[in-house]
Amino acid sequence: MLTKSVDYKLIANFIFNIVFIISVIFISTAKISYSEQLDLKKGQKLKGIIRVGCLLPLSGRYEKLGTSALRGVFSAIEKVNDQDYSFQVVVKDFEEDPVKLRKSLFELVNEDNVSLIIGPIPSSYSKDVYSTVASLKIPTLIFPVSYNLAPENPYFIKYSFSIEKQTEILVRHAVEVVKVDTFGILYPKTTIGELFKNSFVKNVKSYGKEIKHVASYDPDLSDIDTEVEWISLIAPQGIFIPDGASRSRKIMLKLKNKVYIGNTLFMGPNTWNSASFQKDLGSRIDAEIFKVLFTDYFYTKSRSWVNFNEHFRAVIGDEPGFLEFHVYQGTKIILEKLKESGGSRTLLLKNIETGGSSSEYSLKKTRFGTVEISPKPILLTIKNGEIIRLM
Repeated sequence: MLTKSVDYKLIANFIFNIVFIISVIFISTAKISYSEQLDLKKGQKLKGIIRVGCLLPLSGRYEKLGTSALRGVFSAIEKVNDQDYSFQVVVKDFEEDPVKLRKSLFELVNEDNVSLIIGPIPSSYSKDVYSTVASLKIPTLIFPVSYNLAPENPYFIKYSFSIEKQTEILVRHAVEVVKVDTFGILYPKTTIGELFKNSFVKNVKSYGKEIKHVASYDPDLSDIDTEVEWISLIAPQGIFIPDGASRSRKIMLKLKNKVYIGNTLFMGPNTWNSASFQKDLGSRIDAEIFKVLFTDYFYTKSRSWVNFNEHFRAVIGDEPGFLEFHVYQGTKIILEKLKESGGSRTLLLKNIETGGSSSEYSLKKTRFGTVEISPKPILLTIKNGEIIRLM
């Protein structure tokens, strides 16, 4: 059953299908799926019930993040439940407290006997359970935005479209295809902005190309005009802006009157893959002949995204976001492997490793034993006001 730490009212606020709500609050062994019963043949029985634990912040400053991740988890479980195995979820709200986080982890493994832990989210909390995960020998699925934000652990399974992967593919295309020789970087004064900047610089230097200007700005853009002036004077061929869609759009519109945009390649992360970026900047990009390059592993016309949208709306009764999709994709992969393992923790790790990469993701095991799964990237741009795929 769900622990009392989960706020029923909170769940009700974001899950609109009432049958789904009841299924979540009362995890019943009679349930095959959360929104509907599978039509089992007479006399047919499940091979087993597999329990999965979730460590999420369902209150406090990361409440929205936690509830979005939980919706992604439930969507994945609804997808993989079948006539052989049924997954049950035990959710713990660790309230951003490292002590409570470790206590919750012990309870999930020793009292609830889960076969897999999903979380903690944000993945920065993984450092607080590093030793506990190792001592309990429990496979733990985390979603780090950068491999530098999560420690190595032979029981960690990292599913990530990482900062490192994004900068690698952007720089490769800029240098090898667009033939960019000089770069500039404008990045926000945030932890994520710093990580993006460092990774981008590393990749540019690996090609022997020149970084002509690197500058940071306050997230409120209060000092951005000065940096725009500087970078326009230096005029690099490529400008990397690792920020969200809204702030990036504002910066690019400031730059459009300062640089010869026909010769400038604007590059950004997967946050640019959004309807708001497309809507707010799309027509202006075409009109001003902007060259824009960003990366992700899906876009609005991707079959995986279209199928997920239909599934999510049917299960949750709401429109999904990026985080729900990301958690859904990673969770679905691991739950399928867990079914193949019959719920065995030991076999799960072996099956993940021996299964290797697929057409949708690459997989590797680090020298420390951590499994890293990365969805295969694609390159995107905007043409005629629409996001399109380059490769």
